[in-house]
Amino acid sequence: MRIPSALLFTLALPAVAMSQNRNDAAVKTTVTALTDSLFAAAGRADITAVMAFFGDKSLHADDGDLHTKAELTATYTPLYAKLQRMTFARTRTEVEVLSPTAAIVVTEGSVHQVPKDTTAQITGRGAWTLVWQRVGDRWTVLHMHQSLPPTHASTR
Repeated sequence: MRIPSALLFTLALPAVAMSQNRNDAAVKTTVTALTDSLFAAAGRADITAVMAFFGDKSLHADDGDLHTKAELTATYTPLYAKLQRMTFARTRTEVEVLSPTAAIVVTEGSVHQVPKDTTAQITGRGAWTLVWQRVGDRWTVLHMHQSLPPTHASTR
């Protein structure tokens, strides 16, 4: 008895879907952990560690301006040098797996900056979008956008 190929294909679909769900879960776990590590590095005001997450072709959008990795490093190095630390309280994070090699992370929350040389601290809300891409065995940020409304300084 010969089984029609359409029936075999239909019977195989649940197995393919389960495999895809496992792959999506693995990608989601990976990019979530990487995003957490990127924010932890930013919290330490460690620009070198932050930039290690960006690929050579990464682009960063910041309040209407688009920056290459080199431009972003040049812009943020002096800013990070003035900080003791930053505390991020991310209140919502969504991950959309696009493929086994690409995912988008959207997260929002607050950021609290503690400068090295003053008691004036800055607190504000923000939202970040990160497009992660895996090339070979390495995941990097292909594109990042941050939206930070005007902040207010406080004395602590």
